[in-house]
Amino acid sequence: MKIHFKKDKEENNTGWNRVAVPVVAIFIFTFLVILQRRGVVLDDNRGEVNGDYSFTEDVKTTAECLLIVDKEDVNTLEITPEMEIVLKQMKIPYDKKDVTEVDWDTDLYNYRNVVISFSDWDKMEDGAETLSRWILTGGHLMCDTTPYVGTVFKALFPRLGIESCAGYTKIKGITLLDERMIGSYVKKNFKFSLDGEEDGLDISLGIQLSKDCDRVVASEDGSVPLLWGYKSGSGKTVIMNYTMTDKFQRGFYCLAYSMLDDVCIYPVINASSYYIDDFPSPVPSGDSTYIMRDYGVDIATFYANYWLPQVIKWEKEYGIVHTGFIIEDYNDNVNAPFKRNYATARFLMFGNMLLNNGGELGLHGYNHQPLCIKGIDDDMQFGTYKLWPDSKSIVEAITELKDFSDQLFPNETFRVYVPPSNIISEEGKKALLNADKDITIISSIYLPDADVNSCTQEFGIDEENNVIETPRIVSGCDMDEYMYYTAFSELNFHYVQSHFLHPDDVLDPDRGAEAGWAKNVEWFNEYLDFLKVSVPDIRQCTGSEMGDATLKYTKLSVERIYKNDCLEVNLGGYAGDASFLLRLTDKEIVNVAGGTAYKQAEGCYLINATSDHLKIEFK
Repeated sequence: MKIHFKKDKEENNTGWNRVAVPVVAIFIFTFLVILQRRGVVLDDNRGEVNGDYSFTEDVKTTAECLLIVDKEDVNTLEITPEMEIVLKQMKIPYDKKDVTEVDWDTDLYNYRNVVISFSDWDKMEDGAETLSRWILTGGHLMCDTTPYVGTVFKALFPRLGIESCAGYTKIKGITLLDERMIGSYVKKNFKFSLDGEEDGLDISLGIQLSKDCDRVVASEDGSVPLLWGYKSGSGKTVIMNYTMTDKFQRGFYCLAYSMLDDVCIYPVINASSYYIDDFPSPVPSGDSTYIMRDYGVDIATFYANYWLPQVIKWEKEYGIVHTGFIIEDYNDNVNAPFKRNYATARFLMFGNMLLNNGGELGLHGYNHQPLCIKGIDDDMQFGTYKLWPDSKSIVEAITELKDFSDQLFPNETFRVYVPPSNIISEEGKKALLNADKDITIISSIYLPDADVNSCTQEFGIDEENNVIETPRIVSGCDMDEYMYYTAFSELNFHYVQSHFLHPDDVLDPDRGAEAGWAKNVEWFNEYLDFLKVSVPDIRQCTGSEMGDATLKYTKLSVERIYKNDCLEVNLGGYAGDASFLLRLTDKEIVNVAGGTAYKQAEGCYLINATSDHLKIEFK
């Protein structure tokens, strides 16, 4: 066994109140067979996304968790879908029951852990007494949303580590009280963008805790406990005392669930990728005012002499690699014929510089018109972009782009596609994949855009279109607190980092152009420094390597066998390597068989498995 310990320790504008209750954010996973839809039909000969990998058979698992919901509670509609995504992607087998369907005398004892995913605990009625006894005799209970202050909630105070409750109170941000979360060595405070809620968000209870509680997260001023654990008898409870729902919260749900057991392990992607959209491409148009102000040169000269050298410097200083996405032309033509761009010197210079530094190239578009079809996707038309007349035109345009790129870079296989402006319809996606059989990965965005009908993705496999999805999480150099929070959360959930940049960011005042390129470099250096200290062991990946890592992560099935002095893990869907995060509470690692452990935070280890069987001994 080899355990690596971290060395001594060395801040898209989206309002936070947009995602606080009562806004609904429902994410539904639906897996369908490929059906003929109105418009384009995906070819049957695309093959599997598995590539050259051979995966072992899935392992059989038994539900360890009971998720209790209330179908009539608005919080169930908002919080439960997020909690289910977290459980599924942690590969935690679970059952779900409505509170009205639970047989409290028998159901609780069939599970190791129970998650209450609703606010009105009075609906448990007489079951609350059984729940209390179950906790005392060894049960583990998590609450994923702020409860209402009712009779049952008050009666369970002794099980929850609560001494008193003064009703709802407002918070303006969060503070991490220790260093068990990845990244907390560097950043412990996150302020909410309150936008009309300057007094704070009314989403938490003013609670006083027992001195024996394990406090993890508090409000920005430390006065309101937001996440804590409490040992009660032989059991344990973990309470989340703030109700916010969006993807940025998943890392905290994941942490809360992992606190239920003294030892918790879950698979992760373990990948960090940097994308440059519209690169290589013709010289982008835009306002050169700030470039002329600071450098006295035109746009083309700035990119060659200042912008690209800085990108290469980032690669050398931080050990990162970039994947660039080719745009052949910036015309707005959506009707054949699609003329070839013969001004290729810029493409060759920039593209080969990226490749020679270990990077990769993918496809972005013949032009920058999103792949949406007139008469089918009219609701997705955005700004001055045109809709394509039919799928045949899309196929011809992508075929031209593919041929153009193949001639410039004959040794490259372009596996990754990024939609222009992160917009693509289902019909456009099918036309794209029919046109280019090499594309196995589509990378759009992770966070929803309130103003655009963007392609918002999850990390995983789009079963209907037989393609891997690897969304980009954050973007630009001037990253706000919302992006930092999301990036932080994803390091603790998927152990993944995914960032994209546009060359024309420096031409757009909305993306930091007015501050100047030097200031943008300073901002992005801060983000790269945050990552360098927080996740020195994360794998630096090209776009296709990110896709392969996501594929292997998605295919995994996990059987956990809990014992007094060890945790054994059997893996299905294993293809030669896998990564996990291991979290320990009041335990220390003694030995890891079948993998290597790297310390990431207090009680948190990255486990790189080299076998389909892990045995983790602890004391």
